[in-house]
Amino acid sequence: MDIQSDTYVLMEPGMDEEFVSREELEERLKAWLQKWPADAALPPDLAKFDTVDAAVSYLVRSVCVLEIDGEVGSVEWYQVELD
Repeated sequence: MDIQSDTYVLMEPGMDEEFVSREELEERLKAWLQKWPADAALPPDLAKFDTVDAAVSYLVRSVCVLEIDGEVGSVEWYQVELD
């Protein structure tokens, strides 16, 4: 099923799940990438991008989980269609 929606369910470590727009999702993922631990390498599929924005765009289009290095956990998101 192909969902045509700009609404996502976002689950971040230590927080309740919430509905967010595509723009909010992109902002939150960008924040996670910008505070990535300096002593940890980005996953190979993200490290190949020249900018954080390009990596975020890839994440939203192609993936639904971002594993955070260390003991933090993961960020997950799913596109949903609200009735």
